[in-house]
Amino acid sequence: MGSWKFHSEDEWPEPSAAGVRLVDAPILFFVVTHKAFRFELDAILRVAAEGGEVVVELSQRLEFLKLVYDYHSLAEHEVIFPALDSHVKNVVRAYSLEHSSIDDSFSCIFHHLDLLINKEEEDASQTLQDLISSIVTVRTVICHHMHKEEEQIFPLLMERCSPEEQSKLVWQYMCSFPTMLLGEFLNWTTLHLTSYVKLDVLHCIQRMLPKERQLQEVLISWVQHESSSSGPNSIYGKRHQLLNGLSNIDTLNREQQFNKASSIHDNLVEEPVNGIHIWHAALRRDLDQIVEELLHIMSSNCSRSLSSVFVQLKFIVDVLIFYSKFLDKMFCNLSNLEAENSKPLWNPLIDECQIKALQRLLLYESRGSAQLENFVEMLYQELESLVRGLGKNLMLLETEVFPSITTSFTIEMQMRLLQACIYMMPLGLLRCAVTWFSSHLTKSQSKSIIKAVELGLHPALSKSFTSLLCQWICIGNSGKISAETFREDLEEMFCGRSFYLAKQNRQKTIFTDWMFNPNSTRRKIRADFPSSSASEETGEMDIPMFFSQKFKRMPPLHRNLVEADHATSTTLEYRPMDAVFYFHRGLIKDLEYLVSLSAKLAADVGFLTEFKKRFELLRTIYQIHSDSEDDIAFPALESKGALQNISHSYNIDHELGSKYFTKTSIILEEISKLHDQQGSNETRARLDKLFLEIHRNCLSLCKVLCDHMYREEVEIFPLFRESFSVDEEEKIIGRMLGTTGAEMLKKVITWLMAHLTTVEQQAMVSIWLKVAKSTYFDEWLREWWEGMVERTVSTAEEGFRPPDASMEVVSIYHNGDIPGQMPSYRDPLGGTFGCKHYKRNCKLLAPCCDKLYTCIRCHDEQTDHSVDRKAVTGMMCMKCMVIQPIGQKCMSQSCNGFSMGSYYCNICKLFDDERQIYHCPYCNLCRVGVGLGVDYFHCMTCNGCMGKSYVVHTCREKCMEDNCPVCHECMFRSRSKIKALPCGHMMHSSCFQYYTCSEYICPICSKSLGDMQVYFRMLDDILAEETIPEEYSGRTQVILCNDCEHRGTAPFHWQYHKCSNCGSYNTRTLGDVLKSML
Repeated sequence: MGSWKFHSEDEWPEPSAAGVRLVDAPILFFVVTHKAFRFELDAILRVAAEGGEVVVELSQRLEFLKLVYDYHSLAEHEVIFPALDSHVKNVVRAYSLEHSSIDDSFSCIFHHLDLLINKEEEDASQTLQDLISSIVTVRTVICHHMHKEEEQIFPLLMERCSPEEQSKLVWQYMCSFPTMLLGEFLNWTTLHLTSYVKLDVLHCIQRMLPKERQLQEVLISWVQHESSSSGPNSIYGKRHQLLNGLSNIDTLNREQQFNKASSIHDNLVEEPVNGIHIWHAALRRDLDQIVEELLHIMSSNCSRSLSSVFVQLKFIVDVLIFYSKFLDKMFCNLSNLEAENSKPLWNPLIDECQIKALQRLLLYESRGSAQLENFVEMLYQELESLVRGLGKNLMLLETEVFPSITTSFTIEMQMRLLQACIYMMPLGLLRCAVTWFSSHLTKSQSKSIIKAVELGLHPALSKSFTSLLCQWICIGNSGKISAETFREDLEEMFCGRSFYLAKQNRQKTIFTDWMFNPNSTRRKIRADFPSSSASEETGEMDIPMFFSQKFKRMPPLHRNLVEADHATSTTLEYRPMDAVFYFHRGLIKDLEYLVSLSAKLAADVGFLTEFKKRFELLRTIYQIHSDSEDDIAFPALESKGALQNISHSYNIDHELGSKYFTKTSIILEEISKLHDQQGSNETRARLDKLFLEIHRNCLSLCKVLCDHMYREEVEIFPLFRESFSVDEEEKIIGRMLGTTGAEMLKKVITWLMAHLTTVEQQAMVSIWLKVAKSTYFDEWLREWWEGMVERTVSTAEEGFRPPDASMEVVSIYHNGDIPGQMPSYRDPLGGTFGCKHYKRNCKLLAPCCDKLYTCIRCHDEQTDHSVDRKAVTGMMCMKCMVIQPIGQKCMSQSCNGFSMGSYYCNICKLFDDERQIYHCPYCNLCRVGVGLGVDYFHCMTCNGCMGKSYVVHTCREKCMEDNCPVCHECMFRSRSKIKALPCGHMMHSSCFQYYTCSEYICPICSKSLGDMQVYFRMLDDILAEETIPEEYSGRTQVILCNDCEHRGTAPFHWQYHKCSNCGSYNTRTLGDVLKSML
């Protein structure tokens, strides 16, 4: 059989493992589910775009999508992520954070859907457009997340797990879905697959359960069940009816809904309440047994059975949680129907705080016998307290609540409610619970329950599943599964996981000594998985959403991600990496502004120019920021061995973020072209469509990038504070700054300062100045900023305008003739202006001697003094011979904007029309090259621009400001190439070639200038052939090695002494040791 493959949709490429068969890599079943989610999101958008009466269908499909995605995410949390984390550390937390973000994204959808359903807005069409925009955003976020999983998570699992292990993970994933939903989910997942891919899915199911033929048949029947995707009997319609029925029981018409009560009485089926009494008795008995086992462990100090107790208790706790939540939502509502205005008879079955404390203890990892003894005692106390409260609540149920239900509702209705409870259990939990409960039944009780199950078949489930359920009951009741075998099954299903762990407890928790010290007030738990802020705020346990009230979800207040998380960090001591938080704040504010601008485009095209300008600036700044993180910050973090793999998810984010910008840029280009054309009705309609599309793209872009920055601040950047010193952080920020050129830095500073408060501006500049303290950055910053302010004030307040008349320009600078007021040529025959140093079209007016020179170097060569280049304010255009203020273009009308040079630096007063030159803001000088971040970077410690091949080098503070040790010329302003030596010192490249003709050690520190092993081996051969005179034989000399700095001894020689530590001959003698002294 060939390989299966999905075609890519829109901008989402195929996964890297798209050509692998599902049978060979079962983990790719998740790619099948991703395909279904993408298809469903696209279908929802098509339905919403059609308009008309689509609210009912949209509500059904969106509620179903939210439900299955919640379970999909929870199953990944409980199964896939822990499995991967056991093989590869530092990967899954980013994806856990993304799940929380996606869950929040649905709130806005349901808010707009509420408005449409309740007709609370007069402009329904605008509300529908807002709804579509929210759906587009959610689609982007979900597809973004799924693409990353396909690029990183699943390939890692394919690499680290065998096909059998992958099959087990997929099966545990399926077992996490409620039984009633699993059939619909499998059918929905494979609804739009080709016959070939669906066949591959069926083969995968057979491989997952090779010995479970009956269970295979059930799953295959769910996959092969034919259902439509529209209408009241569709997969969405049935699920919508089910949700409504379960969430709003008080609205059911009992006479119409349950009309088969007489038929069940005729078959002499016992009332379901009798079975519940048996259920309660089984819970009491097993909990008492566990309490007794814990007492035995405490008294005997033998912990061999503790692991099995753990697993059994996890199972019972999961059963209790589900049963309690079901009673809360079902039986409690039913009992209250009979006493609408009376006091409710119901209390929660279990105390939520108690169950959370018990769950934390069940995640215990032993670290010693002393901790174990205290831990078992704590577990015993918590469990005993839980059992006491549970006993009272069960008694209340049996004496007051259930009698009210049995007298008020038919057996048929009771049966359906009980079945709903059973079928809403996750399949894995249901299998264990049915087998466990059946072992407590008599033969007659077992037969009665099997009869009830067969007669009360739920319409949402197949007959094959009912047969499977009856088979489980028979197996559990017959005793074919021993207690040990059942515990092994529980171990496989519950070891290391729990179906209903509270989100804040879904962690690998390690209890330290403070937990067992009753006098300690310290509370700290180290977690490998993140907690959910939502669950922490509400206190709700992580029970799936079967019982959610329909659409009663208001959109959360906009979360300023930076402010929320930076609030605590600003109270800590100063750290250089805090600069990233300020940068994120600027990005978030600009993204929000971009969204607001995009919303105005349809009403006023005049905003298009501003939008394009802001968009391109934001795109450039985001790319610079992303590149610096990918190339510098993340590799530095991963260089710490314990933090490897932590940044790959964020690298993918950056790559996808660039694609979002590109996609929006393409739309923007089309808008610009259409805007320049004559406006026909067709063009206007197309423009309106594009304006709407670009607004939705901006919304999605804002959501994705803001969430990305939030995750960075939660997971990545706190690690810098833990793993690096302040000096190390300064070096990281310095390297990030050192790849940013002057022109880009001007844009970034201006942009960022506009988004920060005065205090934040001061903090940000303080970080920059401290990072660049060994450079001339402060000088450059002051000169640029003051010059910009002066130009702004001059233009705005004084109304300055460049003079138009040539004579007016001349009169400003000089009255009369000036020496040198004539053109000079670099190529007289070709008529090319310039000098031997530069190709340019102007001369500079030297303020020191009031003469014109083609360049500053010409001045210095022709006079006995040097000119201060920053004092130069005038120039002469060699085309019109007019003296004027210095600038890149001639100001006279006759020249019509004639350029003085393709490159111009207003700080260095440098013109050039031939070479690639850039101004380094840290050297505050112009250098030959393409620019920082392209072919050069600036080392903040050495204070010099270096080629990118020298990223890894030995740093010495301000070593570039030293004189060359050979020619003694200052290297910082030298125009000659510089050679970096292995020891960290510098010299001119030409001087290096001259010097190494006779020497091989650094003239400053005496370390070897390179790998001298060939030369040293040659010396070994020479010395081996030499014969030392007898009077010097046996004499040794004390030496110091210049290379390894080791102090030792070597045999006497007039010139060569070999280091015994590193084998180098680059040594010096410190004295002689006579033979007699040895």
